Amino acid sequence: WTVTAESIRIALLQDEDDETRYQFALQGQGVAPPRALRNEVLPETMEALDLDATIGFDRPWDLRALEERRPQPNVIQLRNAKAQWGPMLFQAAGDMTTDERGSLQGDLTIRAKEWQAMIDMSRGAGQIDPILIDGAEQLLRLFSSLSGPGDDIDLTLTFRDGRTYAG
Repeated sequence: WTVTAESIRIALLQDEDDETRYQFALQGQGVAPPRALRNEVLPETMEALDLDATIGFDRPWDLRALEERRPQPNVIQLRNAKAQWGPMLFQAAGDMTTDERGSLQGDLTIRAKEWQAMIDMSRGAGQIDPILIDGAEQLLRLFSSLSGPGDDIDLTLTFRDGRTYAG
């Protein structure tokens, strides 16, 4: 799979006051997804591909990350994750932490418009196991029903005690 873009800007900044926290930013302009995912209905490039987050780890990223174990995330502040391609839109934002077992704690708000088109596109590409696509479709259909009238998804996922609660 090949992804092309007019430009992709990625920024990573270590927090001055806490060497275990990093700010991440990604902004894509004119991002063209793999040909296997494209169809005649969608434009060739995405309108938006953005990420703005701060992630804290249990230790700093340094040479030990290569020699020993990778630092593990323990704080995730997702201010904005956005992907828009034609009528399809996915957005997420939330504040989460991880407990000693690595389970998420906190809330994540997700929004998806034209999610059914995302499923159809994945199915048509023939690159993902149909069983996985069917499972994702059932889950998204449930999320849509919890979001109120219409087919869009707009709900909060709450992570607590190793479980995920929707709505």
